[in-house]
Amino acid sequence: MKNLKVPFGLHIPSGKIVDVHSVELGARCNCTCPACGANLIAKLNHKTPHFAHKSECLVNGGLETSIHKAAKQILAEEKQIWLPDYSYAIADPRLTQYWSEGIEVKFTNAIHVDSVRLEVPIGTIIPDAILEYKGREIAIEVEVFNPINETKRKEYAKRALSAIRIDLSKKPHALTLDQIRKIIQEADERKHWIYNNRISELIREARKRATEKQIVYHKSHKWPYPLPHVQNCPLKIRQHEASFFANVKLDCRRCKYATLVEIKRVRCAEDEANKAIQKFLVSDLIPAVAGTASFIFMSDP
Repeated sequence: MKNLKVPFGLHIPSGKIVDVHSVELGARCNCTCPACGANLIAKLNHKTPHFAHKSECLVNGGLETSIHKAAKQILAEEKQIWLPDYSYAIADPRLTQYWSEGIEVKFTNAIHVDSVRLEVPIGTIIPDAILEYKGREIAIEVEVFNPINETKRKEYAKRALSAIRIDLSKKPHALTLDQIRKIIQEADERKHWIYNNRISELIREARKRATEKQIVYHKSHKWPYPLPHVQNCPLKIRQHEASFFANVKLDCRRCKYATLVEIKRVRCAEDEANKAIQKFLVSDLIPAVAGTASFIFMSDP
């Protein structure tokens, strides 16, 4: 592991994580490896400016450790994050293969959190950081080489703890502090929800309060047999004279609001879904009542 290259070093005088652009060249950078503590050399005259170990690196994972510490330093010192967009569907995913069709919540500015705690054990997992905002907690996982697995997602869901993954796996050797700061504090597709407890609660609530609609059969000139329909479709998918309806097979089974489709009935959560959206928009997870989040339909059912 001789001369391992890392994008960040621990600046001895300040005790802070720095990138190679903010220190003197060579051994005068006065930096050590955030992982093993060995002395570093700052190199700018290179295709990808970096720190190199003056001697052998004593541990594995020096690159990943330096990136994790850089991200955690930015979170702890600046206490700011732009929450990632969140896509979801009220529909029961067991009913439809169109699970990607749903509702998207978009955030339009960053939030300033009240506190940041680093590497706090939560049961069997240790998130990189726990952000607290108006009484709610959000776990942060920085991902470089080890992807977040389903076991960890289930653990967050079990503990009803919202969690965000920050993906820094793309060209990790070339990362700078400013780049990581922008990924964290601006709208960036490299942030994803691992689990969002607030929206999960609202989805469960909307499903429970879904309206039951009876299925009726109508003859069609296109088909030799009657087709199952539900009347008063809130999405107004189909119209006959002055009334709106939906075809159970073609519409309800791929609708983002259908929580139950049986032989004689359909449970439709469209009205409750809209209420759930509004509750989310004005919940204390959002920095202001208006203007900070909106919802759009990703696709028509």
